[in-house]
Amino acid sequence: MGGKILFKRFPFLNDNIFLCAWVNKETGREKLIMQYINPETDWIMLEEKITCIHTAICDISANKLQSNANSEDFYSNILELRSSEHLEEINLSAEEKFKALKSWVAGIAEAGLEAIHIQSQIESYARLMYPLADKILKFLVKIDPIWIFEIINKIERNCIYEGVKYDSYIIVNLIPLLKKAHYLTQDLQNELIRRVFDLLEDASYYTNPKYPELWSLLSYDEAIHLKNFESLFSIDNIKIKKILSMNEAVLPKYLHYLQTKFPNNCESPLLSSLIKKVDKPLFQIESDQEYNPSFSLRNNHVSKISLKKCQLSNIPNEIFEFNDLNMLDCSFNMISEISPLINKLQNLVRLDLSNNQITERNFKLEGLDSLRFLNLSN
Repeated sequence: MGGKILFKRFPFLNDNIFLCAWVNKETGREKLIMQYINPETDWIMLEEKITCIHTAICDISANKLQSNANSEDFYSNILELRSSEHLEEINLSAEEKFKALKSWVAGIAEAGLEAIHIQSQIESYARLMYPLADKILKFLVKIDPIWIFEIINKIERNCIYEGVKYDSYIIVNLIPLLKKAHYLTQDLQNELIRRVFDLLEDASYYTNPKYPELWSLLSYDEAIHLKNFESLFSIDNIKIKKILSMNEAVLPKYLHYLQTKFPNNCESPLLSSLIKKVDKPLFQIESDQEYNPSFSLRNNHVSKISLKKCQLSNIPNEIFEFNDLNMLDCSFNMISEISPLINKLQNLVRLDLSNNQITERNFKLEGLDSLRFLNLSN
C-alpha cells in the first residue's frame, strides 16, 4: 500500500473475502474496505470502501446515565445517546486511529455472519442514518446471492430460545434480506419468499404497520397458504387490498370468503358472479374510502359498487340485479353502450360513466327517477 497508508487485511467468512482497515497517515482518513479476491490469480474482483470517522464512545454524563437506568427503554435510549453520528470526531494520530480501526474490523471479521445480526440490532436501536450491516450484506450478495440463505439458516437457528420462537427477532433480521432480493434470480427470489413464509406462518405479520416491508409479500401466490389468510379480506388498509388484488391466486380464496361471510344474503351469488366476470376481487370497503374494484354495504345490502379501471366493454348484467344500489362508478373503461336493464336500478343516485366511449347517439337513459348525479365527461 505504500508508506503513506496503514493497511491490514482480515479474512471474513472464507479465504476469498476480506475486511480491511485502511488509514492515510498524512490526512488521517479512515476506511473499512471490503474485498473479494480471485483465489487463482489473487486479483481483486470486487472492492467497496466505507469512509469512517473516529469518535468518542459516548458523551453521556453520569447523571444522564443514571436518569435513564430505570427506564423501560434503557438500552435503546443509551444507544441513541451513544450514537457516533451525533458526536464530534476525536483528534487522534493516524497510528492511534489505525490501532482502534484495526481492532474493530478484526472483531467484525471474526464474528462472521453474527456480526451482521449484532450490527443490525445496534443500528436499528440507535436509528443510524448510515447502517454498516446493510453495506456488508449488499457486498456479500453481490459476490454470491447464496449468502442470503446462509443468513436465513442462522436466523432460523437463533430465533428459538428455551423452546420459544421469537418472531420479532426473525422480522428485524429478515427485512434487510428482503431489501436485497432484487439481486437474486427469479427462482432464488421465489425460494427466499418461501423461506420467509415458513418462518412467519401467520398472515397477521404481513399487515403489521410497523413492518410495511412485509406487505408486498402478499402479492406472491404462496401467500394464500398462510394461516388466517382470509382475515386479510376484512382489514381497512387500502394499500394492502391493492397488493392482494395483484395476487392471481387470491380470487378463489376471496370467493369462498364471501360465501362464508354472507351465507344468507341473496346478493352473495351476484357478487360472486360479478367478481368472476371482472376477474378481480371486489373488496368490501367503507363508504368514504376509494378502491377499485370494490363494493360497500348498507343494512347488509350492496349500496355502492366501483368498477373503475376494470377494462370493461359493457356494464355486467349482474349489476342490474342489485336493487338497493345507490352509487355506481364505471369510469375509465371502454364502455360504448348502456343496456336498457340499467332502468332496473330505481334507487341509483350517483352514476359515473366518465372516460368511456359513450356518445349522445348511443346513450339513452330513462326511468331512473332517483338519479341526482351523472358524469359522462371525457
